Amino acid sequence: MARKHLKSLTDLSGLPSPSWLYGNTQQIGGHDILTTYERWTSKYGNTIKYKALFRVSILLVSLLVC
Repeated sequence: MARKHLKSLTDLSGLPSPSWLYGNTQQIGGHDILTTYERWTSKYGNTIKYKALFRVSILLVSLLVC
């Protein structure tokens, strides 16, 4: 499998942001953050980005532990 080299977070796929102000933070609020991260990584992969307040990009890297 060929490796994909990224130059910035803008090249990385991620969650669609429902709000320019809140980003994805409202999707986390009121939920267990680990459960939310597990759901996101199962859908989008082990390395994703999501948006925090004011569209700041957050890098999420999940390591699978067996």
